[in-house]
Amino acid sequence: MKQIIITIMLFFSQLVFSQNIETTDAVIHNSNSGKKFENDLVRVRITEPLKVGKYTLEKNTFLYGKCKFTENRVLLKIRRVNINGEIIECDIDVLDIDGYEGVSINNKCKKPKKVILNDGHGVLLRVN
Repeated sequence: MKQIIITIMLFFSQLVFSQNIETTDAVIHNSNSGKKFENDLVRVRITEPLKVGKYTLEKNTFLYGKCKFTENRVLLKIRRVNINGEIIECDIDVLDIDGYEGVSINNKCKKPKKVILNDGHGVLLRVN
């Protein structure tokens, strides 16, 4: 588990907001070409143990998040986890390596209709 610090600054270096966030490393793990449309499921593989409530998920466990598009990000939310056949409700956000919510995409136009998420793209998971 890692801690990242997100700091929002105003002009002239005035600190407005600073927060420690505990995160877990993971990677995008698509089984096909990586093309995704809004509301598709995206498979994420955790690369270290992840604590969800009273459960600890083992390294290399697959999680599935539904994607939503914005102009520059693909937002992924994981709301359920299958642990030994039991469906557990959860609230996990996927952050890009920059610490901001969603996976960054290079998009020069308005909200896209489809995106390509590359296998192996490193992300961070935040359990809320």
